Amino acid sequence: MKLLEIIELRTNGKKKKEVEDFLSTWKKQSDHEGDTGYVILNYKHMHISEDYSIHLKCTLSEYPKKQTAISDYLISSLKKFGLVNYSAWVEHSKADQDHLTE
Repeated sequence: MKLLEIIELRTNGKKKKEVEDFLSTWKKQSDHEGDTGYVILNYKHMHISEDYSIHLKCTLSEYPKKQTAISDYLISSLKKFGLVNYSAWVEHSKADQDHLTE
């Protein structure tokens, strides 16, 4: 099952440099630590410079009961910069659909 976790951050703009430094450093550390099983993508809103979106993609063997440890860490770390929103998505397939209807 493919999982996509999305963490959105809305800052007040005053901490823009801090946020960008944190995201850049965190991504470099994650990439350097080797194969975590995650693809990590950082996005910035096209027109609202205070909005960021971090996408964590991975493949899991079963549905997680709650957010993953990596997203939990990011959420708690990003709260000091502003409002944080979290959502989780699974790739739609016949096997996933059967699991959801059980």
